Amino acid sequence: MSRKWILWKKLLMRSGGALIVGITVSWTLYGIFGHRLIHSAYIGESFRIFSDVMEGRNSTPLSIYYQKADWLMLVSTIKILTLFLALVIVTIVLRYRLLPKVGLTISSP
Repeated sequence: MSRKWILWKKLLMRSGGALIVGITVSWTLYGIFGHRLIHSAYIGESFRIFSDVMEGRNSTPLSIYYQKADWLMLVSTIKILTLFLALVIVTIVLRYRLLPKVGLTISSP
């Protein structure tokens, strides 16, 4: 194996590991504090920003805010993973000059 390949593989492993750690930490923090923060913002009047974000508190149940926050976490995680995988695939295609082969494969019936 060439030195460049080893360095690229290390970079890929480190960035993938950092991504997994980041996602794990964000989900853990959301699991511990997310619903509590939403509940505090829902019942409290102390911060102006919460009043702006949760304008419909009087007519919207708390469960809707929980569902939307859970959905936002899930969609964000999927988008981040998809972007990472797309970047890895594009990097591999460009690194190994596979673009003509990929183009030929896509355009063939």
